Amino acid sequence: MPQNPTTHLPSDVTIAIKHAKLQYKARRIKNLADFTDDGKMMAFVPDPVADETWAVGGQIQFCNPLPGKEEEVIESGEILEFDPDTGKIYVDVPSLKGDRDIHAFQLRYKPFDFAMALENAFTRLENHVDLVKGVLRLACGEIQNPDPAPIPELPSTEDQGIVDDIWQIPWSLLWGPPGTGKTQNVSDALARFALGEGIGKVLVVTPTNIAADEVAHRICSILSRSGKLNTPKGCLVYRGGRGAGKKLSKDYPQCLRDEAYAKGYDAKRRKMDELLEQRDDARHRKLYTEASRINKQLQDLRATLPDETMFAITKGAARVIILTTFRALALVGQGKNPALMDKVIVDEAGMVSRLTTAAMATLGKSVMLAGDPKQIGPIYTLPPGTSKEIRTWLLKSGLSHLVSVKESLAYPHVRFLDLQYRMHPDISKTVSEFTYDGILKDSETAKLLVGEHPTTLKLPKERASCIILDEVAHMPEDVCAKKAATGRGSERDFSAKIAVGLALAASEKGDEVLILTPYRAQVRLLRKKIRSLDPASKKRISVGTIHRHQGAERSVVILDAVKGAISWPGPEIGMLLNVAVSRARNRFILLASQAERNTPILGRLAGLLRVATLDVPIYDDNGQQVLLAHAVPRSAGLRSSLFGDAPTAVSGNLGEEIANTGRHFLASQEQTRLIEKLPGDGHYLVRGVAGSGKSLILANWAVKLLQKETKANILVTFFNKGMKNLLERMLDDACKRHGVSVSLAKQIRVVHEAAIGNVNEKFDAVFVDEAQDLEASRMVQVYSLCKEVDKAGRKSKNFVLFHDDSQNIYGQKTLEEFKTELEKSTATEQRDFADRLSFQGRSSVLRETYRSTQAILGFAINMALDPKQIYSQAESGLLVFMKVTELAEAGLLIRPQDSPDGVYEVRYAERQGTTPIVIQTEKAVALTELAKEVKHLIEEEKVAPGSIMVVSIKSPSRVVTELSRVGVPAVAYGGKEGNDPGTLPATRPDHVRCTTVFSCKGHEAPVVMFANANEIEDLSWMQNRPAAQINKIRRCMLYVALSRAMIRLYVFGWKSPLMDAAKAYAGPGTPIQMVS
Repeated sequence: MPQNPTTHLPSDVTIAIKHAKLQYKARRIKNLADFTDDGKMMAFVPDPVADETWAVGGQIQFCNPLPGKEEEVIESGEILEFDPDTGKIYVDVPSLKGDRDIHAFQLRYKPFDFAMALENAFTRLENHVDLVKGVLRLACGEIQNPDPAPIPELPSTEDQGIVDDIWQIPWSLLWGPPGTGKTQNVSDALARFALGEGIGKVLVVTPTNIAADEVAHRICSILSRSGKLNTPKGCLVYRGGRGAGKKLSKDYPQCLRDEAYAKGYDAKRRKMDELLEQRDDARHRKLYTEASRINKQLQDLRATLPDETMFAITKGAARVIILTTFRALALVGQGKNPALMDKVIVDEAGMVSRLTTAAMATLGKSVMLAGDPKQIGPIYTLPPGTSKEIRTWLLKSGLSHLVSVKESLAYPHVRFLDLQYRMHPDISKTVSEFTYDGILKDSETAKLLVGEHPTTLKLPKERASCIILDEVAHMPEDVCAKKAATGRGSERDFSAKIAVGLALAASEKGDEVLILTPYRAQVRLLRKKIRSLDPASKKRISVGTIHRHQGAERSVVILDAVKGAISWPGPEIGMLLNVAVSRARNRFILLASQAERNTPILGRLAGLLRVATLDVPIYDDNGQQVLLAHAVPRSAGLRSSLFGDAPTAVSGNLGEEIANTGRHFLASQEQTRLIEKLPGDGHYLVRGVAGSGKSLILANWAVKLLQKETKANILVTFFNKGMKNLLERMLDDACKRHGVSVSLAKQIRVVHEAAIGNVNEKFDAVFVDEAQDLEASRMVQVYSLCKEVDKAGRKSKNFVLFHDDSQNIYGQKTLEEFKTELEKSTATEQRDFADRLSFQGRSSVLRETYRSTQAILGFAINMALDPKQIYSQAESGLLVFMKVTELAEAGLLIRPQDSPDGVYEVRYAERQGTTPIVIQTEKAVALTELAKEVKHLIEEEKVAPGSIMVVSIKSPSRVVTELSRVGVPAVAYGGKEGNDPGTLPATRPDHVRCTTVFSCKGHEAPVVMFANANEIEDLSWMQNRPAAQINKIRRCMLYVALSRAMIRLYVFGWKSPLMDAAKAYAGPGTPIQMVS
């Protein structure tokens, strides 16, 4: 194989393949529990937690445990099953001889490696450059040749199908909503083709074994009914590859083997199995000479054994060959003429990436894609912030360019199926309006569902309805989600109880029910609750994520929309919701909070549903009935005017991703408890990691307090001048959210801490943001402005601090040091403040971040703490500041000693994200290179200037100068020549924001560039401070600067230990095409 196997491909395709390979790296299994071994099959619960994808071709690798030998794989075992209830995996390892002590190995999980097959396929096509370029263009929707392909027409029938119109077109597309019969239309056409008089063959490829079985079964059924499935030479259908399911194997076993191949070569295969057993036995007895001799026999025998699939294609009787895309990749580029088939049909084409589609297309003289681009797309992990190359080739399918249904109808090579057979008309109307331009029609079969009487009167009478959780909840936090106890994602107990109650009511009358939710964590919670139900009900109720149930259908579908699925980009949310609704035949019920209904995409769907009341009893885990608030029945219009059409086109570049990723305030349970705290509770401390929403909580807490105590006067003060506009905007938004009038809102006064001396009045409550940055004297002064209240004989002040020591970039004392200092003071007011400064039982720690990705936040923490001591041998002094022990004990932070890479691993950010990009240049051109990257982002990735923020230690005006030279609008905030930091915009402006690490606190941006990072090494202007304190400040500054990024982070600097550390902690990551 060539050293650079994809050099004949365009550079953007090469980048995409490189990224695909990164997804399939083996991961170390750190611990395991509940281990069993019966001599052939091992079973255990792994750490990290497994999910359904592990059992899709995944393997467990048994590696050498010796240091330096961890990459040496001794044996591999296929993961056959995954138990979603227990998290246990079942591994087939019959060949692991001798001592099977699991602790004698280092275990790793190796995902199913599709990428290697993809790379090998394109490598074999290196002599067919024009062919490759052509199919790559076609996969992107660039159609150039409308002439019929040289393949036979379909045999004519009285009832010509829709496929006949496009059968001979070289590149044709068949698409339609769920339940419109895409697979059936294809199967009907293929059955007719198989019975035709021609001699050609058609290859059908699908992304999954289940889909391959479905196509094979339908074609076999049609041919079997006519008595023409089998011919004297063999079956007309060949379902190749491994993984055929039980139903197909039982009903049509003849399609799983080529009869001629079986007669000629099965004896040799049996001989090979015997030799394999003899060789393994010889190895076990350490008879390596004997094992080598047998190996030679195996090689010689294997050389005479042709591939059965290739045999079926070239010599077999089957006219229709059905394979998964993975199996078909092995055929790509074989021989001088890659086009082995007359036609290739890609079924479920919306789930097949453009890159894979292009590879499949080389196998046929003509190609048809059948699928739906409005449902879940190709199964690739998309880290936020990936480049347009990865989006173009891995995240989009060969149907992704079909954005508008109405526009696609004008294309001669496209056919759209607009008649649905599955859903009740009320449900199909919702699906049609939500996703398909309102043109979906109901078949006579679907219309019959209108006349069917509901199986139970306990469910909402509306066939497509929404239950608003707030209307039946007693406590505001009940409707909010919280971070999952284990693993990633979010969970919500209240909606899970309601979902199970509704499902139980439906299942009691015989309905099959499917409960869907965006997060696996919520799936685990739902399954735990269902375990206590009676066996009959459990059998009729299924639970799973939306991703895992594309293709399923049930009588009743309940969608528990935890967090409105906002962890995904807008278009993917639209696709997920489309899939969820269209699984339902008779009834669809959405469970959502009012805040979730106010998010744009879910709000668009909710506006198409009828609001319903809850009429079934709900029980807790102990079987006790849950008392619910009484909801008043009301109706809702069919369309909400608040939201436009739901986007269902995959973002083509970073700019589109940013535009489609909304920032919506969905408070967690922890945040809601704080916001809802009663007035008069006294002083309180809120600590939180960067991006945990401290300022947002402050604003909402202050407004809610005012809503409850309308005569209260409230003071909000802060340290960073750059926060002024942001806090005022947050308070304004909170007033609108909670219905507080403009006149009442004036009772909240926002004052910068430097102006506190000019304030003479007293306040009923005082909120302090960035409390860690205030000097002791200023803190006492602010405290003195708070009125003392007497509640049940206990005097207190409503004095609330928001605090994060890890962002202490001014080297102020900690609260504990602060209290000790005040206790020694001779001033009465300072000693009194010290007495009141105990926050025991009066504090909360916000442990989840909503701003940055795991990759960005993990990088920021590792750069601040430098666990490998790359740029500093000194202790960081921040372990307590950053709550390392506390986060680690909660399972939210993996410490270096527990990480295979010896670094900190973040678990308190939900999104995984793109690895930070470290660009090392010569010092003289660092800002010049930064300006080139900004221009590249704006022009090539279509990122709006306002979505970019450049952070530096000093003089942001220097950055503005360089950006202006390349025509990029930019404004400096802070520094000697910059604008007043108090004018830093609260929303994304029309220019790039260039600011300092001191002024950027509290702010964020989708893209952040840390300019001249090395300047943080020179803090000589702090020379009067102790070295240990300067060390802490430097690390805190690093943490603040790097943790401003939401989606993509760049670090620019020149050769130094600091940049060495940046490159080491960033790791290999996702390849992003750069101009530098």
